[in-house]
Amino acid sequence: MQGHYINLERSADRRAAMTLQLQQLGLAGIARMPAVDGQMLARPARCAISQSELGCFLSHALAIDAAARDAGEGDALRLVLEDDTRLSRDLPGVLRSMSPADFGDAHIVLLDCQPYMSIAALQALWASLRTYREDRAAGQPGRVGIYDAQALYYWGANAYLLTPRGQRELPALVAAELQAGPSLAFDMWLNRLVREQRIVASVLAPFLAAPHLENHANSTMADRDPLALPIALQTAARAIFFADDDIDALEAYVRPHLRQLRAGERTLQLLAEMVGEMAANDFVVAAVRAAQPEDGRAATSDHRNDSDGGHG
Repeated sequence: MQGHYINLERSADRRAAMTLQLQQLGLAGIARMPAVDGQMLARPARCAISQSELGCFLSHALAIDAAARDAGEGDALRLVLEDDTRLSRDLPGVLRSMSPADFGDAHIVLLDCQPYMSIAALQALWASLRTYREDRAAGQPGRVGIYDAQALYYWGANAYLLTPRGQRELPALVAAELQAGPSLAFDMWLNRLVREQRIVASVLAPFLAAPHLENHANSTMADRDPLALPIALQTAARAIFFADDDIDALEAYVRPHLRQLRAGERTLQLLAEMVGEMAANDFVVAAVRAAQPEDGRAATSDHRNDSDGGHG
């Protein structure tokens, strides 16, 4: 597996951590891509995003261009990572088991994302996680499903695979957006392309990557509010569906953020808590019912992370 991880020159601690992680997983082909520091940029007149978001967009553009240049070496998948990404121990085995043909006409395959917080999206992700855990409890390799991003992908670009089609076609789309603005942060731009069916994207679940839990409080995005409650909970929501996550550590991280006062007006606060409880109840009921009649395996395709590349 070839590819890049994006890293700012000033983020030496992240660089060291990512280097060690890649070594431990045997992913020696993933090289560092120097990131563009948005704080050092002059913001273009037509740019509708912050300087930090612009730097992030340009960094991903460099990684995508590099993958496109490498495409001449063969018809292969290319991995792109941000430097604050945790990778599953099963990732190398899953990558060995997959080929571009597994993803049909997809341009991009996301190893994790911030999902839509809908019952349908969360139910699909929960079914994938439950299947994976059942496999592991039975001493079997965990199956990883391939899902259509249309129903799942809200935002996030911590970890993704570029298919041969993506390597051919995404550079021109990226260049056009940069010339026009850009109008959206990189991941929200991907969301728009998916919604408008200008690109085809898939999501692997359970997630084989996730941002570190402390990501929101130690972001290199200078204009991101480190105390913003939704960002903390969104990070945790992504981690819930990470294949390797430690539920004890995750619960310890989440608990202080739950039931924090969101509104000064008591009636509005009460309404918010009621809506949250009703949504939680609907999700739990749907998950329990889905588990009873069938095995809940709703993925379009499954892969086991065994060393011989066999498919589930």
